[in-house]
Amino acid sequence: MSSPPGGLPQPAPATKAAHVVVPLDATAGETFAIAIDSCLDHLRPNRLCWLETEYPDCLHQTRVSTRRLRALFSLMRVLVRDDPVAQEIKVRLRLVLTPLGPARDLDVAIARARDEGWDTADLQRLQTARSVAYARARSALESVAWERVWDELAWWRSRSTWLGHVASLRDGPARHVTDEALDRRYHRIILAGPHLMTMSDHALHRVRIEGKKLRYGCQFFDSLYPEAGVVHTDDGGAVSVPLHFADAVAGLQDTFGLVNDHAVAENVRDDLGLVSGTDIARPSRLECVRAWQRVADLAPFWRVG
Repeated sequence: MSSPPGGLPQPAPATKAAHVVVPLDATAGETFAIAIDSCLDHLRPNRLCWLETEYPDCLHQTRVSTRRLRALFSLMRVLVRDDPVAQEIKVRLRLVLTPLGPARDLDVAIARARDEGWDTADLQRLQTARSVAYARARSALESVAWERVWDELAWWRSRSTWLGHVASLRDGPARHVTDEALDRRYHRIILAGPHLMTMSDHALHRVRIEGKKLRYGCQFFDSLYPEAGVVHTDDGGAVSVPLHFADAVAGLQDTFGLVNDHAVAENVRDDLGLVSGTDIARPSRLECVRAWQRVADLAPFWRVG
């Protein structure tokens, strides 16, 4: 294992998710399988990268890839809700992912501490805590439980009877599933709008999770909606409407995430007895409303035609 020189952030060889291309005539089952492969292709190099180098971005992308997979199971809920093996896999994915969260939180805290010139003793406390968190993350990523959940996923999806209990949906047009999947998350986000200023931080975080699923869905299913058209960008380029929609939802996620990040930062400060960072202002809920409005102003592209 090698570490970033001098313990400072370096350009990381992290692998981001590749664009998912689903054939226009794909069935729901084929779409599900293609998206699963996308998540696995995203996961493998980042896990290996982090185990070899401990670059923070590789750990982050390891978490993102697994979260994308869990979100995919939620988006394709109609195919898997009555499949006990699929539901067990989804639960176990959450459990094996849990130890990576504290490590990521401390990566974010350390980056902030360096940017803002926090007290040296506080930075040392954060680095010591991260060493412990990294050891737990490494244990999780090298564990029997980690290997077992991926073996179970491979076995489940390779069965000749895969999703046989919903064969008509599995073998039917993908959009019979994806339209509803996108609309469900969009509806929940829109309904939250009038309550954003007063809802609890926890409730806001739940809305953010719905946004994450909607964003990933737009990315997974992008090529199924060519009739939605393109949006021309300021630099003269063009992006598909689903990916443009995903970008707007990403803005909502980022803005809502500032509220959660503030709460996490306070917990880290309290847990480690830090003296720095007490002057960090609480994010404005008004910014959350503005980010929500940018999504609400967009036409739901899956309803076109």
